[in-house]
Amino acid sequence: MVYWVGGRQFACELTASPDAKPPYAGRHLLSLKCDPDRILELRAEHPDAVLPGYYSDGRTWVSVDLDADLPDELALGLCDMSYDLVFAKLPKRVQREVSGG
Repeated sequence: MVYWVGGRQFACELTASPDAKPPYAGRHLLSLKCDPDRILELRAEHPDAVLPGYYSDGRTWVSVDLDADLPDELALGLCDMSYDLVFAKLPKRVQREVSGG
């Protein structure tokens, strides 16, 4: 499942194949755009649940294991951050269209 804003992806939910390379194999993941400094904090705080982006740039994307013991507020906050980061890079015209203004 891919989530879009203004024609650009900000999230992707997937279950990695059991044959995928570790540490992704078999995990239920949500990949999100993320601030690079926040990525370092998250990976230090939650090394088993927050991974480099699966099939994306690990410097600006993270993959969160949805089956891990992460607070819902954290996952929802990361979704909001991803949306905001992608929205901010859209052309102003597209931002107005998305915002309804």
